[in-house]
Amino acid sequence: MLRFAFGLLLAAYLGLVALAPVSAAGRPKDAAQPWSDPFDSQATSRWSKADGWSNGDPFNVGWRADHVTFADGIMTLTLDDSPCPNGCSGEPYASGEYRTNDFYGYGRYEVRMKAAAGSGLVSSFFTYSDPYARPGVPWDEIDIEILGKNPTKMQTNYFTSGVGGHESTIDLGFDASAAFHTYAIEWSSARIAWYVDGLLRHVEEGARGPLPSTPGRVMMNLWAGRGVDSWLGTFQYAGPVRAEYDLVQVTPQAGESPPPAAGLLHVHDINVAVQKAGGRYQAVATVQVLDANGAPMNGVAVRGAWSGATAKGDASVKTDATGRATFYSGRTASPGPFNFCVTNLILAGWTYAPAQNNLTCVTASY
Repeated sequence: MLRFAFGLLLAAYLGLVALAPVSAAGRPKDAAQPWSDPFDSQATSRWSKADGWSNGDPFNVGWRADHVTFADGIMTLTLDDSPCPNGCSGEPYASGEYRTNDFYGYGRYEVRMKAAAGSGLVSSFFTYSDPYARPGVPWDEIDIEILGKNPTKMQTNYFTSGVGGHESTIDLGFDASAAFHTYAIEWSSARIAWYVDGLLRHVEEGARGPLPSTPGRVMMNLWAGRGVDSWLGTFQYAGPVRAEYDLVQVTPQAGESPPPAAGLLHVHDINVAVQKAGGRYQAVATVQVLDANGAPMNGVAVRGAWSGATAKGDASVKTDATGRATFYSGRTASPGPFNFCVTNLILAGWTYAPAQNNLTCVTASY
């Protein structure tokens, strides 16, 4: 799915999406626990409704929570033009998206759904690593999409570190908009397999590009395309359309988890204290480094620089298990000021994000 490849208003999105709880290593917190949801109602501890933003091109809809509804064991995503464009993030149409709060790794992902019919429409079920909620995490994704222009076919695809182009079209042998059918993704480090009504229909083993490995949300949405008529067909609104879902089941793969997902590092805190001994002064700076989820990071090489009363002192110290690194200035006859600035954070596979620092420089005197 071309989820965020075009024109996403990133700042608006980040302001509206809460970070899901993820462990320091980036693994899904309940990866070993199978679960299913028959959609009798919204399980708020597990799921959230997208609300108040648009993905931008090629999505021609704004997401609204009131376009995800539950009745008689069915979760329905409705696409219409109410109350657009003012209430639809500036888009001409509104629709629904439903997503897990947590992230899940290798395993089997199954949905029972009935797609929407109509040119320009996409009904989906997919996993998505959501780098916009977890800055620095690779964009990995595995898709099941029913294109409304021809709902007798299913499109599969996957993205690894933002690289897609692995589409395949599967002839279903039935109209996916006429009745409920069961679709499944089986994902491991060796392959991705897609099933329809229990039958294996397509396999990818990495011959066309590396397979995804980053844990992702389980997601469903219904949307109309814009500027992608050659792919989806032309969308012409003729009234509300709906995609329906009556079961999602997730069965994590025992004994195998994706590798930890690297991300962004930032300086959470710097504390500088000045000590006096024997008529000379020395400053001690303690720096704490966290990841984007607020977890302390061990083994980060913190680079720093002293100035003011002295330019001498520790310039590189690694963090401990609490994410802290302690720097000592050189001793001097001056009581201050002692200035200490973090100049870099280094850890293999991770990126220093100075814009996220709470502090970068601190000054103290005796």
